[in-house]
This record gives sequence, structure tokens and C-alpha cells, in this order.
Amino acid sequence: MSVPARGFGSPAFQGSDCSPYKLPKGATFDQTASSKADNTIQIFYRTPDGNQGTLVVPFDAIPATCVDPSVQVVVVSAQKADKEVQTSMCKFVGDVLTGRVQLPPEKAKYFDRKFAEEWYRKTCLGTK
Repeated sequence: MSVPARGFGSPAFQGSDCSPYKLPKGATFDQTASSKADNTIQIFYRTPDGNQGTLVVPFDAIPATCVDPSVQVVVVSAQKADKEVQTSMCKFVGDVLTGRVQLPPEKAKYFDRKFAEEWYRKTCLGTK
């Protein structure tokens, strides 16, 4: 699914339709696991009869298209957690690059400044 951004000169927003992903009636969550790199959110569940299952939802699912409220909650939570982790990583790397934070000497020898600068520019600033 893509939503075009008309007249703004920006690329279309890409995302997956969440509507086909539903838990079986009466199912309860055991746990969840998500991977943005693999574009998956796995929802491990149990049904009232004792069976277990896994529902795999695309990580890039658009939460507003989820028809199952339980699935929507998991999608929103996974995407929010990912954003918080990335924001934290960007802040830390930015602080190291600007000298606001010093790495311990035993860690500094493993810090690849050139890679960190490229990663920061691409990931945190959105430029290449």
C-alpha cells in the first residue's frame, strides 16, 4: 500500500495493509518479537483450546489499517519502540562525534569514526 504525497514533492509513503492480520477468536498473547530489518512482527499466541500459534505481521504495517485491535496495539508498540531505540542511538553517536561524550579507552579503539559519521548522516540526518 502506498499513499502518494501530491504537490509536496516528497516520495509516496510506503507501508503494508494490516487488515488481513487477525488473531483467532479468544487467543491470548504469549509474547512478541519484531525485526525491522526482516520487516516482521511475530505475535506468539495461545488459543482457548490450548493450541499455540504465531501470527507474522509486516513491521511496516500501517496501524490505522489493522482491523484487529490486539494486532494494532502490538504494531503500534513495536514501531514506537523501534523509533525510541533509533532516537537514543542517534543521540549517543551524535554526542560522541561532537565530543560531548567520551568513550572509555577500552571501547574507543573499536569506534570507527568514518563509519559512525556516515551512519549518523544517513540514519539520523536523512542525508547521504
